[in-house]
Amino acid sequence: MWQGTSQGIVAGRSRQQGAVLLFSLIILLLLTMLGLTAIQTTAMQERMAGGMRDNHLALQGAEAAIRDGEQLLEQAGLPQFNGSNSLYHHENAPSPHWDDYDWDNARLYRGGDDMDGLLHEPPAYYIEQLPAIQLPGGSLVADDPQAADTMFLIVARSTGASGQADTIVRVIYRRD
Repeated sequence: MWQGTSQGIVAGRSRQQGAVLLFSLIILLLLTMLGLTAIQTTAMQERMAGGMRDNHLALQGAEAAIRDGEQLLEQAGLPQFNGSNSLYHHENAPSPHWDDYDWDNARLYRGGDDMDGLLHEPPAYYIEQLPAIQLPGGSLVADDPQAADTMFLIVARSTGASGQADTIVRVIYRRD
C-alpha cells in the first residue's frame, strides 16, 4: 500500500510541473504582447508629437515672414508694386492665388540666425497692394474728404523642419 501511494504522489507531481510550465509560458506570452503594445503606443505618440512640433515650426516660420513683410511696408519709401520681386498691385499686376504661386521665386525671410537649422527651407512671402478704402468714422461734410488707407495682403508660406508641414498665413495690413 505504501508503494502505490508513493507512485501516485510522484505521478501527480510530474503532471503539476508540466501545468506550471504551460501556465508560465502563457503568462510570458501575455507579458510580451503587453510590452509590444506599449512600445507601439509610445512610438505612435512620438510620431504625433514630432508632427505637432513640425506644424508649430512651420507656423512660426510663416509668421516670421509676415513680420518681415510688415517691416518692409513700414518703411518711409515703399518699393514699386509692379509684379516684380514678389510685390504686386491689384490693378496692374494682381498676385496669383497662393495655391498656384511659384514659391521658389517669392521673397525669402532672412531674419537672422533665429531659425537656422530649424526649418527645411527659409519661409517665403509675397505682398499685394489692395485698393485703398475709406474707413468709417470720418467727417460727413462734403468738402472734408475722408482719407483713404492703403491696404496690403501679405501671404507667407513655411514648410517646417521636415518640409512636409506646408503652412500658409495670410494677413491684411493697413498702412496709414
